[in-house]
Amino acid sequence: MTQLIYIGGSHRTVGKTFIARGIITALRDKTIVGAWKPVDTGHIIYNANDVSTDAELLYHASRMTEHQNLVNPYMLNENYPPVLAAQRDGVEIKMDVLENYRKMLQERYPILITEGLSGLCLPITKTHTELDVIRQWATSILWITDIGESSLAETLAQLKIMKHEELPVKGIILNNWNNCDHADLLHYQWLTLEQQTSLRVWGMIPRMTEPAQDENIANWIQSYLEKGILNTLIK
Repeated sequence: MTQLIYIGGSHRTVGKTFIARGIITALRDKTIVGAWKPVDTGHIIYNANDVSTDAELLYHASRMTEHQNLVNPYMLNENYPPVLAAQRDGVEIKMDVLENYRKMLQERYPILITEGLSGLCLPITKTHTELDVIRQWATSILWITDIGESSLAETLAQLKIMKHEELPVKGIILNNWNNCDHADLLHYQWLTLEQQTSLRVWGMIPRMTEPAQDENIANWIQSYLEKGILNTLIK
C-alpha cells in the first residue's frame, strides 16, 4: 500500500524541513521515496536570502527525476497565510489540483514524505483546512516540536485535535535546534508529551554541528532517535 507520511509541526521554523530531509535520505536506501510540499509561501524571502526553498531541499534529498513543480505545485510569493498569499498572487489554491498531483506522485512512489504547513486549522484553500488535508491523505503522521512553554502548549492542543479525529499519529520528535540546556525543562516536556498524548517521543535532536548535507542530516537524526524507529514508517 502506498503510504503518505505527513511531517507536521507546532509552528513555523520548528524544523519540519530539516527532519523531513533526514527521514527521506535515511529511507532512500531501503525503498523508493518521493517528496511533496503541496503549498509553500515566502518565495520573495527565499530569493532575497539566496537560499533554497523547502521544496528544493526535499526534492534534492529524494533525488526525484520529475520536474520540481510536481513536488511543489503552489509556491506563493509573500509570507502570508496561504489563501491570502494566493489572492495577492492572483491565483487560487484548488483542492482538485492538489489531489491530482498527489495521485501522480503516489502512483510513482510507495513512500511519499509530505511536509505540511503550520497550524491544523489554517485554511489551505477556500474550503479546506490543513486538518482536512491530513484527514484525507495521511496514512501516518510525525509531529515536530521544539522546546519551550508555548511550543508545548501548541503541540498538546494540536495533538488533542488529532486524537479526537482518530488520525494516525505515529510519534513526536523534539527538535532542540536552539540547544536548550535546561535539564528540568527538557525532561518535563518529554514526559508531559508522552503522558498527556499517550504517544511516544521518538527522540530529541540537538542543533547539528556538521555541514547541512542530506547524508549528514540523516546520520545526525538517526543517532538521536530510538534505534530503528524510522523503519516503522515503511512497515
